[in-house]
Amino acid sequence: MITELFRFNGDGWWPRISNDASKVCFGNTESRVFEINTGRVWSAFPARQSRWIHDDVVTFTVQIGENQAKRFTRNWGGVQEHTDNPSLVAGNDFDADKGHWLSCLSAGRLVLDGRIIDGRYRNAQMRWPWVVATKDDAELVWWRDGVHYARAPLPARANELRLQDSSAVRTGYFWDVQDIGPHAAVVDVTATPWRREKPHVMCADHNWTSTETPDGRLGTIGANAQDSAFIIDDWGCAWFDVKLHPVFGFIVAGCDDTGKLRVYAVSTNTEHRSISAWGQIANPSSSPSPSKSHSPSHSPSPSHAEEEEPMPTHLSDLELIELANRLEKKYKAPTAEGGLGRGPTETFVDVLGASRWRWDYINSRNAGDDMDTAWRKVNRAINDVVPELEGDIDPNFP
Repeated sequence: MITELFRFNGDGWWPRISNDASKVCFGNTESRVFEINTGRVWSAFPARQSRWIHDDVVTFTVQIGENQAKRFTRNWGGVQEHTDNPSLVAGNDFDADKGHWLSCLSAGRLVLDGRIIDGRYRNAQMRWPWVVATKDDAELVWWRDGVHYARAPLPARANELRLQDSSAVRTGYFWDVQDIGPHAAVVDVTATPWRREKPHVMCADHNWTSTETPDGRLGTIGANAQDSAFIIDDWGCAWFDVKLHPVFGFIVAGCDDTGKLRVYAVSTNTEHRSISAWGQIANPSSSPSPSKSHSPSHSPSPSHAEEEEPMPTHLSDLELIELANRLEKKYKAPTAEGGLGRGPTETFVDVLGASRWRWDYINSRNAGDDMDTAWRKVNRAINDVVPELEGDIDPNFP
């Protein structure tokens, strides 16, 4: 089953998923966090380059002058300013992982945990204990635990790089994808027969990528074997991230080329599909889709699971529309402009339109609860997380 958990139509750039797959941080001018387990959204903070430095702590930068920036960390409880040298924090590239951070200026200066690494580097990324960067636009350089480890020639057309947890680097930009290890082993790992892909993100034996078919359709796929993949139809990403959640399966968060964010859950028992057959579908509307509409007020019916795990209840579109309307009313209840004091661009439709609450309701109905019982469970769950919304709004469905 493929379920859309969340979408944000504002500044949803460059989403990153925490290592425990519980949260997504995003934003290029304002830092926000979506909590996958609760549906809660942290309020915006004016910042750039949000990265997870711990599972519950995001770090980001705030520019204070030319090539000068401060570094902050934030959790649900508040924001903390750090005393790092502002000239070392500033960078075109900024990354963090497992308590460490790096910064890299386009002029070539690379900083790791406040320490300058000699050389002219660009495109720096971190998956601790691994750090990788390009040097002089001619080679890839790896560090392990902050110590130089290896180097390899930079292949042609390596316009975009993705460092993997394994230390390998995937390269490509809507063409062939290559896997480059720190010992210069180069392997073609292109997943689609038309060979137009973004660099992969490897997660639990699946190579995830965003691709464009020969007829111009976009999709995001997780390939686990030749010509076999999970496929999210009609969704192409300028940037995406993937982590494995212990309950919900693969969490896939991505933004398109306008910065609009979506977050999907792809259950591990979702049926794998033929990549080549999907790429030859002439009419996109004839292919299965995780969402039949882009509006939460027309929420999709749940996808069918594999035959050995049938869904016991099939919800009607009318019931899901009514659910979305009730969730929207509840979320907006405290204020007329968007609920909880949020501005008009952060209404339910933008922020919580396909979030955990709808998923909880669907799961409750599929478990055999009637509409009234399912709604009351969701209503209580919302009140537990957002006390300001305490109370019910006409709990009985007509």
